[in-house]
This record gives sequence, structure tokens and C-alpha cells, in this order.
Amino acid sequence: MVVGRIVRPHGVRGDVLVAPTGDDPDRFTRGRKLYPGPDEPASLTVRSRHEAQGFYRLHFDEVADRDHAEELVGRDLYLETALLPDLPVGTYYHYQLVGLTVRKQGGAVLGTVVRVHELPGSDLYEVVSEDGEREWMIPARDEVLAAVDLDRSEILLRECDDLLAAVENRKTSPREGGMTRKQAARARHGESGGGESAES
Repeated sequence: MVVGRIVRPHGVRGDVLVAPTGDDPDRFTRGRKLYPGPDEPASLTVRSRHEAQGFYRLHFDEVADRDHAEELVGRDLYLETALLPDLPVGTYYHYQLVGLTVRKQGGAVLGTVVRVHELPGSDLYEVVSEDGEREWMIPARDEVLAAVDLDRSEILLRECDDLLAAVENRKTSPREGGMTRKQAARARHGESGGGESAES
């Protein structure tokens, strides 16, 4: 599960500035082992952590200087999902939602969840159509979501055509940060995000 992204080095001793994907600081506690890639066998061990305006300044045991820190810029930091605590029923980690197929009542496919945005009222699921030309920002609310079925890798919506029309964004080309059809397909096979989400 992705818990943050290294955005730049900090100082000359190998510290890095990390943009977190969720609001749980325990993911960056001293001694925590994080991985700078989904298939990276070598972990980075957190030695120290400092919060700064929504970011975390981390120092890893394995990073001794600024040159090494610069090599890590742009890398996502992963935490083993086996270390995550169980969540209450109806609540999901973001990595569990990204890649799920979203279906309307009747079975028609709307698109694929490509990102979960955390907001105070309720999370928003960013859904992109298979051709990459349409997207929706769907609120994670009981009156919108009929079911989240992780076993079937899908989310079923209630009857909400008026809402979908209101939150739809048509586009002639995928915007930066969105997903094309190929990218959406890849998301269904393992790309994930951090944080937690609940139907509320």
C-alpha cells in the first residue's frame, strides 16, 4: 500500500520530504520499514520523523547523504499490507478501492476508480471511463453507493443519474493525473493508493 511519495531532499544528511497519502502518522514511526517501489526488495527504515505543513521530513537508516536522497525523489513509499490493522465493516483502505469497476444499477459499467480524494464531508472516488474520455467525482455516501464488493472487484451504484450528470467531466484527451484506457486496465491489476475510506 502506498503511504506517501518522496518529493525532494532536505538538507545535506539524507533527509527527505514526503507527501503522505493518508492522515495516519503511525505509518512513519521510528523503526517502520517502507519500500521505495512495489517490487523493491530492499526496505528503508525510518530513523526519525518531523511534521511540517502537511509533509513529513524523514530520515532513513539506509540513506546517508543528499546524493542518495536525490535518487529517491519521485518514488512512492509502500507499506506491507499485512501490517495494516483491520478496519470496521464498510470502511476500506484506498488501495482496496483503486482499480475497482464501478457499475450502475442494471449492470452497465461506468468506469474504474483511479483515485480516492479525502475530504472532510466524505471521500470522493475519481472514476474514469474505459476510453479515458469521461470522468466522475463520485461521493462515497450511502445514498450513492449500493455496495462495495472486494471479492468481485466492483462498486455498485444506486439510481443516481442526476448526480452522475452533475459530477461528470467530459474530455477530449485525458488530463494530467487521469488515466487512459490502458492505465485504467493496469490499475485493476495492482496499482493502489493509501489512506482509508468509508461509506458515510
